[in-house]
Amino acid sequence: MRWGLLAAVLLISCRFSPKIQKEKPVPERPVGYDILVLVEGGEERGRLEAITEDEVVFRTENGSLRRFPRSKVYKVRFQKLRKGYKASTVGQLKDELLESVLTDASNVKVASATHSLVLYQQTRIVVGRTIEVVQRSISRALTERGCYQVGRVMRAYLPPVEGMEILWARTIKHDPQSPPSKWRVLHLDDEYVEDGAAFASLPAYNRLRRRKFALRSLQPGDFADIAVRFTYTAADYLHPVVIRIPLLTHTRTLQRRVEVFLPSKADFAVTLITPQPAKNINIIRKTDVTPRGRVIRFAVKDAEPIAAEEQQVSLWSLAPWVAVVRRDGDWRNIAGRFFRYMRSKTAEGDVTSVAKSLEGEPVLAVYRFLACDKGLADVDFSTYGCDLHPAGWCLKQAKLSLADKAVLAGALLSALGVRWRGVLLRSRDRGPLPDDAPSLGLFDTLALQVEKDGRWLWFVPEDAETPLCESPPARFIGGWMLAEGESQPRRITADNPQWHGITRSITAQLKENGDIEADVTVTYRGSAQVFWRGKMDLPKEELRNEVARLALRDDPRAQLLSFSFEGLRDPTATLVLRYRVRIPSYAQRLGQKGFAMRVPFVRHGGWLAATRRTPLRFTSPATDATTVILQVPAGVTADYLPPPINASGAGFAYFFHIKQKGTKIVIKEKTTRGVVVVFPADYSAYKNVVAATVRASRQWLI
Repeated sequence: MRWGLLAAVLLISCRFSPKIQKEKPVPERPVGYDILVLVEGGEERGRLEAITEDEVVFRTENGSLRRFPRSKVYKVRFQKLRKGYKASTVGQLKDELLESVLTDASNVKVASATHSLVLYQQTRIVVGRTIEVVQRSISRALTERGCYQVGRVMRAYLPPVEGMEILWARTIKHDPQSPPSKWRVLHLDDEYVEDGAAFASLPAYNRLRRRKFALRSLQPGDFADIAVRFTYTAADYLHPVVIRIPLLTHTRTLQRRVEVFLPSKADFAVTLITPQPAKNINIIRKTDVTPRGRVIRFAVKDAEPIAAEEQQVSLWSLAPWVAVVRRDGDWRNIAGRFFRYMRSKTAEGDVTSVAKSLEGEPVLAVYRFLACDKGLADVDFSTYGCDLHPAGWCLKQAKLSLADKAVLAGALLSALGVRWRGVLLRSRDRGPLPDDAPSLGLFDTLALQVEKDGRWLWFVPEDAETPLCESPPARFIGGWMLAEGESQPRRITADNPQWHGITRSITAQLKENGDIEADVTVTYRGSAQVFWRGKMDLPKEELRNEVARLALRDDPRAQLLSFSFEGLRDPTATLVLRYRVRIPSYAQRLGQKGFAMRVPFVRHGGWLAATRRTPLRFTSPATDATTVILQVPAGVTADYLPPPINASGAGFAYFFHIKQKGTKIVIKEKTTRGVVVVFPADYSAYKNVVAATVRASRQWLI
């Protein structure tokens, strides 16, 4: 009876006792993956065995056990164990894809000037409560420069990215005497993480984070296999998710794949964007439907790199790319919600006293205050989301993002009774706007338009170098905008060429000895002002040297006598440069009373890109005009005046004309650029206009 009762108790206790999860055994850390740093500065690589009150027990790489007094140890760096860290050869990794790529690499022919080659790149995006992006790249370094390009990796990330992890980074040593499965594998054993630095002076903004490392064992001919993982979150429409993956880069790629998994109820759009016709590239797109959702795949094989002559152009405005965007309703609802949110932020905080203290015309006064007195924090919507700060907070800050400057500007202008509206802006460098995925994340920043003299004037007070004009900053021309009160984004087309450019008015006098002295007045409009406003803080001597270089464009013998600026430090004023110049022996004497000379102050270069095969790009439309009034000595008349020149084509126009009025010769020329891009198909017409300008600069007066 007693034994039966005991058995029953044991049975009941076993049946109702909670289950205890077994912990997975911790793998033993291999020797060589910990670094002990001594106070004196030396390092020992090995494995930490124990830390006691008095000493640190450390096993070195050669297997010996050493004991260091704790007072002599500065710190111990524990290295991360990554996937496959125990493998010493490719075969031990048991990665069939890697072996296949390495086997095929020997058959690839590359140009002699190639520094690196991407053999295989795959990006896998999984959409869920969090969004995971895993990118793997298998590359080969062909030169020392290629080792730097392939083996030094930096990934910068910002919210809404939660974090970034290096899954593995390996150097694979090439050995032509053995099959790829026998090639040695060296693993990344250290990495550097920087958190902060970029916006440290702006505690209200999120700080840039970087993770970078170098495969120091990489040599020309070796391979690098690197995989990284990003994790995103998306809380609401103010913190959107926009992921962009280019299918073409500056490096030749043999195989590039993008795979996106979308659950059935995920409100995301996957779009292929082609900024310009993709020549010599075949993009394969496939969609598979599974019970859990859709899998969209893109593949590109043996894609040539972007042409060297377009290396300075934004990748997103050249190459086809895949966009994964969370949809947040339609554009009307997004614009309505966001601009109501913006208006509420302009109403938070009292800025009336500051607004009333600004002197001058209200629009100019507010622009001058924000451009000159409030520094620009170089952050946009992709940096910290579309959050805006209250106007009262913005007033207290020394530096503001452009979006927060728009909030403060709206508050100040409202206090002064000026009508304005908010405008979301997307620069042309971001490429085309996906039309099937409404999201704030597709825009860069926020600005204003103010009503002045019956028209909307762009109000983008970035800094003192950005003038107030009818046009937005040049990088937005050709981009996109969504204005308050409008239901759809629209393209910011090439605006009026008269808003940008240079007007020169020159009064020159020809001396009896052939010298020319001239007073030159140059008026800069729109984007043409940026060059000089960027040099406003130079010492006077350096500024003089810049003006002297400008004068030398007219003639290499030009001597600068004096110069002055008007409106250089005021972005709301017209920027005017005045200088006086002498050009000795400009005219050649023909007998006692005759002169022969090139047409003065008309100088143009020729077509410098005869072999160019890609579009020619300009910052903005522009109109440049020059009027020269040349006073000749008494009794001298023009024996020969060149005929007028007119040319037009490819969105350009050129006009040149000379006539004599008494003892004065009047020279006029005008160049109008009505476009920001000239495509190769229009090069012939464009070269005709260039040839006309060169022909004008080679004309003579007798």
